[in-house]
Amino acid sequence: MGLRKDTLIIIAICFIFTLLFQNNIIVKAQDKSNAELLKQRIEESKESQKENSKVILENEIEIKDDYKKVQKIVTMDTKRKKKYVEYYGGAYLTNEGQLVVQTVDALTSEQENILNNTSDQVVIKKVKNSYNSLQDTYKKISKKFQDCVENKQNIENNELRALTDNMLEVSIDQERNAIVVSLEFVTDEAKAQFEKYYGYSGVIFEEGEKDIEEATLLKLGRAIYNSDGSRGSIGMKACYINSAGETIKGFVTAAHLVDNVGDFVYIDSSAQTKIGKVTKRKYKDNMDAAFIKVTNSNYTPSRKVYYADSKGTVSDKYVLGTGFLSETYVGETIYKSGSTTYLTKGKIISTDKTVKSTDIDAVLTDLWQADYVSAGGDSGGAVFDVDLGYYIAGIHRGSIGTSTKWENIVNTWNLEIY
Repeated sequence: MGLRKDTLIIIAICFIFTLLFQNNIIVKAQDKSNAELLKQRIEESKESQKENSKVILENEIEIKDDYKKVQKIVTMDTKRKKKYVEYYGGAYLTNEGQLVVQTVDALTSEQENILNNTSDQVVIKKVKNSYNSLQDTYKKISKKFQDCVENKQNIENNELRALTDNMLEVSIDQERNAIVVSLEFVTDEAKAQFEKYYGYSGVIFEEGEKDIEEATLLKLGRAIYNSDGSRGSIGMKACYINSAGETIKGFVTAAHLVDNVGDFVYIDSSAQTKIGKVTKRKYKDNMDAAFIKVTNSNYTPSRKVYYADSKGTVSDKYVLGTGFLSETYVGETIYKSGSTTYLTKGKIISTDKTVKSTDIDAVLTDLWQADYVSAGGDSGGAVFDVDLGYYIAGIHRGSIGTSTKWENIVNTWNLEIY
């Protein structure tokens, strides 16, 4: 006698549930196994990242040492402005971690000393233009650009006025061994106008963005405010001796945050608590900087960096030394501490930058430029080196990652870091 149909159905259902239950156990076991495997892989990844970071740091320190050795070889001994030997074409760091030293013409026995005295991370590349010639051209273009912007109201030639409005930046691109001119609108007409009025061909034209000024405790990068409540950031602790022989202590920030010598700066946006006043200010040529004498005895300038990361974590992770970054190479990592984007880092993309400042119809020259993240309110913050020496590099000033070189501030105002 065979099984009834309904009995067969019940048996089939039970069998299916048994299979599902067993399969669920297997899936859970697999999930547990996968979770453990994922956890293991994450831990391995963390260890690998630590090792990679260590290797990157060691390589960068070695590269810095190589760069110093190269500079000793290619720098001419002169009491005036720094000059290089004529065969030197500049240097930059590749994404693969190689320091490329550029030379004009064939490699000579003197140039071979570069390779013999540096690590295997240094390579030689032949280029067309010497760095001296690039600097000479850059300075001539920058000077004319500056004159045109600052005297624009006196320019009667409509074509030159249009070009002046269209031009944004001038820089030396060491990697491409060329002068780069940034225009708001890159057209054949604009290129022809540039060659006509500036007299230079062979430059690289690029479309650029207008430089937006970021003008809107006493650790570097901490927020400060002007009398209107606009926010900026603390740059670097310094001092100088005035004409009466007194030592004036305070810090440097960006000039475009304040209007005049004698203006006060505050620690709060409501402008209730004064912390100091402006005693020096320069917003032209190669500087966007102001010196703030600290007048409130409840506040003391510091060389400690306020932020530890881009999330705004406050700590004393970095303390800057008393030296400053004078020479460096394109591709070096530098950091910026500011009151909006906090601690960010990026690579130097130009050591010779000229930028039109739209708020005062002026041109600022000889700036650093790096690709770190920044935003309004970061202006005045410290730009510095971490990997070797904790040197101050400059004072952050604009949305395209430009900063005033600390060396120019020191030389202009005879400042000392203390």
